Amino acid sequence: MVVNLPVWGENVKRLGNFAKSLNIKSVKLFELFSGPFEALEREAERIADRYRNLERYRFVARTIQQYELDFWDGLL
Repeated sequence: MVVNLPVWGENVKRLGNFAKSLNIKSVKLFELFSGPFEALEREAERIADRYRNLERYRFVARTIQQYELDFWDGLL
């Protein structure tokens, strides 16, 4: 689930910076999701080590990617 966090974080950070440039004051959501993600990645690896159902991981990964695509498409 965290494989794409660095890319997601960079895009969210850029969007937050753009919002700031427009003098939008409420950018906490962008800051929250802009990283760093090292601690979250370590925790995710610890949790993933307990499970071996790769098909479930693939489903979750595809779902997360779809949600991200829907998010960015919703901004258009």
